[in-house]
Amino acid sequence: MFLKILSIKKALMLISLLVLTNCSSYNPMYDPKSSINGGKFFYDDLNDCETLIKRLEGWFEADIRYKRIDKCMEHRDYSIL
Repeated sequence: MFLKILSIKKALMLISLLVLTNCSSYNPMYDPKSSINGGKFFYDDLNDCETLIKRLEGWFEADIRYKRIDKCMEHRDYSIL
């Protein structure tokens, strides 16, 4: 009985670890010719948007983080594909 509970806990920890590592970074595709500055500051703007979104959202809103990052980047004149 104890071994079953232990193996279930290990399985849950492994699944949660895989989920967290898959959601750790987001790198959207963009069209550099569509932005005003030619995409020179794309990664700086992406980092700013990610930081802003992480600060404003709760853990339960992580599933819509990418949509918010895309919207933030579009407001900074990037065309996200």
